[in-house]
Amino acid sequence: MTPSSWPRLAVATALGLVALSLVLPAPAPLRAVAVAAFWAWLLGAAVRYVAGGRNDHLLPGAVNAALGLAGLAALSQLAIALGLDAPAAITLGTALAAAAAVLLRRPSPDAAGEAPHGDHAALRPVAARQAVGVGGAAHHDAPHLDTAHHDGAPPREVRPAPGGAGAAADGRGGPTARWTTWAGAVGVAVALALWALSLGGVDLDRLNGYGLLAAVPLLWYVALAICVAVAAVTALHPARHRGAFWAAIAGIVLILHATPAVAYDMPRYTWTFKHIGVVEYIRAANELPRLRDIYYNWPGFFAAAEWFTSAASLDVRTAARWAPPFFEILNASAVWYLARSLTRDARTVRLATLVFALTIWVGQDYFAPQPLAFFLGIVLIAVLVRAHRAGGALHRDSSSSGRERALLAAGAALIWIGTMTTHQLTPVVVLLVLFVLTALLRWRAWWLVVAFAVLEVAWLALAWPYLAQSPYSLFSFNPLDGSSADVLSRYEPMEGVVFRRATVYVLYFGMFAVGGGWALLTGRRSVASRIALVGAFAPALVLLAQDYGGEGQLRTYLYALPFLAFSVARAAVAGLERLGAGLRPVATVAGAAVLTALFLPAYLGQERVNRVVPADVAAAEWFYANAAPGTEMIGLAPNSPSRIDERYLDYPLQSETSPTAFVSEEFQSSPDAAAVVEYLRTQEGNPYLVATPSQAGYLEYFGAMQPERFYALQRELDQQPGLRLVFRQDGASVWQVLRS
Repeated sequence: MTPSSWPRLAVATALGLVALSLVLPAPAPLRAVAVAAFWAWLLGAAVRYVAGGRNDHLLPGAVNAALGLAGLAALSQLAIALGLDAPAAITLGTALAAAAAVLLRRPSPDAAGEAPHGDHAALRPVAARQAVGVGGAAHHDAPHLDTAHHDGAPPREVRPAPGGAGAAADGRGGPTARWTTWAGAVGVAVALALWALSLGGVDLDRLNGYGLLAAVPLLWYVALAICVAVAAVTALHPARHRGAFWAAIAGIVLILHATPAVAYDMPRYTWTFKHIGVVEYIRAANELPRLRDIYYNWPGFFAAAEWFTSAASLDVRTAARWAPPFFEILNASAVWYLARSLTRDARTVRLATLVFALTIWVGQDYFAPQPLAFFLGIVLIAVLVRAHRAGGALHRDSSSSGRERALLAAGAALIWIGTMTTHQLTPVVVLLVLFVLTALLRWRAWWLVVAFAVLEVAWLALAWPYLAQSPYSLFSFNPLDGSSADVLSRYEPMEGVVFRRATVYVLYFGMFAVGGGWALLTGRRSVASRIALVGAFAPALVLLAQDYGGEGQLRTYLYALPFLAFSVARAAVAGLERLGAGLRPVATVAGAAVLTALFLPAYLGQERVNRVVPADVAAAEWFYANAAPGTEMIGLAPNSPSRIDERYLDYPLQSETSPTAFVSEEFQSSPDAAAVVEYLRTQEGNPYLVATPSQAGYLEYFGAMQPERFYALQRELDQQPGLRLVFRQDGASVWQVLRS
């Protein structure tokens, strides 16, 4: 057996294990991991290996994940349209077919000599594979890479030449390199052990204006600090430490994003539940009623989530709890791949990935269409950038064969379909970025971008019957709007809230200033900087026309961040070049520590609002189980879950913020039980009033009402003649409004 056969056999074995987990009574967590690995890695790896026969196609990476998840979104929608309801059986059949195809496909002659990272040659045709590696010292970015004269050179990781100046310290066989690799691996293992121990010391009763930061023990911070330090140090050693670096990134993601999943009984954010209800409806009805809710007009994520949870025998709420670490790992791989598409310098690639992981505070990693579409969109842009920089690989005049061009176009089209059918806004942002890049860089594959635009218009036409009769608008010229800022501005928030806002502002404007400024300064001589400049600022043009429910500023930052992180990393590498070799790791760790200190309150500082407890959900469950169809559920204050299961379509569609008594003029002028009843009298029908602990956390965080007063108000409402208490559990109450 040749060495080049091992990767193929390993992936085929993994596919076989996925099939066994679907046939045998495997534990639910194990089955969920197997199914997730299949759709987010193994299927894409199998497809690319069968198409190209290259071992590096078999490794985990952004392109494999994008192909698999886009395929899942497309396949699940098609199956629902055809009335098929067998996610586990179809997943099983697909896994077996993929295993057989991988075993039958012989490796290509150059399989053993490929670069060891699965995204290095992702969707890359022969023309891009003909370039030789870059020699020279590892700590010098090739100056010609980012000029218009060398766009045809594919990105490669810069490594020190054997025996060269950097070999002793950073080369593959140098003692320092080996020590750093083992020290990094041991450090991450110790950090994860400390993190696991720290989870037992999380005290959620200590949640305050500083969020989860006040509830976690010192060990938690130590574990995070170790992972950040390992990632920062190994980012500077590009020759050998890819495994240690990615282990540190995975550790950072787990510590930051899996801690709430472990500590909380319910998914984070009350607005997560409106997505859970859609998935539950698809599971119950196996249909996509386009005229009943906007989500069924962009059902890619929901159909994929229903298929995944059904095939894995996983509760939807459990899947929602673990969505943030899953999506953040995907996002990190997408930024890595994007950066590798723009530069040869491995330090820039790794630092861009680390910067992104420590600045993605906007909370768009939860169980929702946005994070899936965001990941697919970034990968698609990177694929087309790489194809352009590989000598116009999609153009018929390139050295690529017709088959290779067709495979590349088909892969890009599949990722586009997954993006387009999943989210309303992301495809428009991606299209704008691609159109600007096509005009600016004179891409010869303009026809593919035009085809994407035609598909987008066709998809919008399918959604138009719903949009024409719904309250949603395609255009909303108010990008700086906030949903409830005017009401909350009159109150004094908890201690820590102002500090969190300050960290948000520093990260927001700091990333645009440093990343955008560096791209602007170097854009004249650097194609990569011009691409980053377009990616960072083009999304703002879309959000001028659609503020997306008052979240325009957040979305602008989200879409720009991968490109800003790349530019910040390039600026950091340029600064490190001015320092001595001994100071570079110190400066990198210090910079990462500053970003971490800003990120923690920005991302985890609002948990007094973001945490959902079982009583919140129990109140909504009682309502959907007992209230007559058509009845409205009115919150005493914003921030309580609704639309939590498949029955939500039988009731007026509403969000976690409206309607509520808190924002009414009656309650703002006189915050007492009588004002609440007065507001309820203005509502039609026979609604129910709901008060939950998540509402109490919201009011306390923003300084509108203390919990003691909130629960005293509930007792006062019990005595109101126009209300009848029908449910109470652990601080959650439901009253039926009585009409005389």
